[in-house]
Amino acid sequence: MQANKFPARRGWVWLQAGFALWRSAPLALTGSAMTMLMCLLLTMMIPGIGPLLALLLVFPLQVGMFLVCSSWAQNHSAHPKLLFACFTKQRFPGLLALTGINFLGMLLCFMLAVMVCNFDLGSFTELAAKGSTELPPALQAQLERVVRWTSLFFIPLQLASFFAAPLMALQRTPLIKALFFSFVACWRNLGALLVMQLILGLLGILIQLLASVLGLLFGIGLMVLVPVLCATLYSCARDIFGEWPTA
Repeated sequence: MQANKFPARRGWVWLQAGFALWRSAPLALTGSAMTMLMCLLLTMMIPGIGPLLALLLVFPLQVGMFLVCSSWAQNHSAHPKLLFACFTKQRFPGLLALTGINFLGMLLCFMLAVMVCNFDLGSFTELAAKGSTELPPALQAQLERVVRWTSLFFIPLQLASFFAAPLMALQRTPLIKALFFSFVACWRNLGALLVMQLILGLLGILIQLLASVLGLLFGIGLMVLVPVLCATLYSCARDIFGEWPTA
């Protein structure tokens, strides 16, 4: 397996390719993306265990959208069942293990951040147990530092997980090898990925700003931005790793 390397300006090309793919099948990609979001939102609404269950669905649904984009790009067809193609005994256990690694990694990054920031975890836990929604200013400032440090520590695992799910589910790559090649691919194309993420982030901010004036625009913008994001990630992976399976 080889990960191609591209200059930073390639990030803009990936975004253009993602938008072009969405324009070629707006109903199929938008419908699949909105179904994905609805599955996650409805699952999160389950009392108690909802957020945990939604976390287990993220990677399978992500690869499902990847399959939808791949199928349309290569065959100009995208059956709705592709969105749920990873909920099988061949694919789901590996993606479940990937979810577990990410969850444990996030906990480890959080604990490291707590130590670096000398965060008063005991006081925070006590206030949370009492159901307090307001923290003392000093504790609030500490918590914000912990969040920033946790995000910083989590970056290497984010890079390792960026392509890991489709590599495992569609290329049958073992977990550790998928994490390794995902990290290498992201590192070799870090500039292009940053350009792509920056443009998408700016588009998201623009939609939010416009939505403050026209409320309905947020929903319309979301119906475009989410499928374009999924199509852009597929275009990026296709450039870096070559063509992908369609089922």
